Amino acid sequence: MGTIRKRILMLEAVICIWLLVMISFLNEVSLNNTDGVVFLVFESAAILLLFLLVKQFRDYEDAKLIVDNTIIRIPFALMNDDNGENLEIHISCFGILLDSKVIKYNMKNISLKDIEIDNEYICINYSVKKKDRQVCILHGNISNLEQQVILKRFRYETGITPVIK
Repeated sequence: MGTIRKRILMLEAVICIWLLVMISFLNEVSLNNTDGVVFLVFESAAILLLFLLVKQFRDYEDAKLIVDNTIIRIPFALMNDDNGENLEIHISCFGILLDSKVIKYNMKNISLKDIEIDNEYICINYSVKKKDRQVCILHGNISNLEQQVILKRFRYETGITPVIK
């Protein structure tokens, strides 16, 4: 989720700089000249940047929803850096957050098919526009009690009973 936040901050900075460039361009050139085409290009780029910013905000909101409703959290890399951030996988009834990649299911033509839990991995099968996809995630040891809690939460929150292998 930290990566998504960094992208948002970067896009906000780029948009601010871009707007300053557009304003300075307007001060120097009147729109009556042939430079109106250049202004149109500047404006189109600003709209594209705003579109990317809105997409990142949506991804951030989806990631926040997944993290707030996490059923399983799997740390897959521990980093000792200044940020103090660890790379984690969050699995919830709304989707999967793989560091900065958001996989939503039960939304927008994405349906959750089934879940398999093994001693070594969790496999989530879903379909995107009738095309089947699968995400298999290796996890640490999960006790039988933890498996039962995960099984109950998935069954209760998604309506799908995970298969324990």
